[in-house]
Amino acid sequence: MRFSRSRLLLGSENIERLKNTHAAVFGIGGVGSYTAEALARAGIGEISLFDCDIVDITNVNRQIYALNSTVGKLKTETARTRILDINPECKINIFSDLLTDENISSFFNGFTHAVDAIDTVSAKSELIYQLSSKKITFISSMGSANKMNPEKVYITDISKTHNCPLARVMRKKLKEKNIYKNVPVVFSDEIFDNGNIIPEIKNEITGKRPQGTISYMPAVFGLYAASFIIRKIVEK
Repeated sequence: MRFSRSRLLLGSENIERLKNTHAAVFGIGGVGSYTAEALARAGIGEISLFDCDIVDITNVNRQIYALNSTVGKLKTETARTRILDINPECKINIFSDLLTDENISSFFNGFTHAVDAIDTVSAKSELIYQLSSKKITFISSMGSANKMNPEKVYITDISKTHNCPLARVMRKKLKEKNIYKNVPVVFSDEIFDNGNIIPEIKNEITGKRPQGTISYMPAVFGLYAASFIIRKIVEK
């Protein structure tokens, strides 16, 4: 049986709970790709994937879907193909639109659990606001870039984050929406000096400048996020 080892750990009732859960992953880059993979391998029955980007050769160092054979393909379509190869019974919904603070609420499609792994601040803050308002169980990923030590990664409330530039910006943006706490996040409090290297190339779609990353750090963040969602489902 495909999930027999999970059944030994969780029991039949929890396997059914996972099977009957609809989870969403917003952003399937370095963090989100590992989150989606872990959710699929845990037996989540329906997964909605949101990402407008295509696989780029520079993604190979950290994204699970990034292979020489997938460069140039939509991340959502590549993810769907891989997840269905893991579990053909999983229902996959893909959305390849650019998520913005104006349109993000229109993409909610009945999921009960969600992972925020996007890095556009305005859309990220609106997503967290919408998830909180709708009382959907979720976790948000803070920055995994410019980090090297996985022992510095943990899950906490956003009000307790520190040493993370993205978390600092997000705290400010969420305060504008009267959100100060009760936002679970995975983050690292590591201070890592990368020599203040400033890249010249911007992402053609998002306009963002890339940051330095190493293979395992986004994976750690993504697996932490997946573990949070899975544990929330089976601990009911």
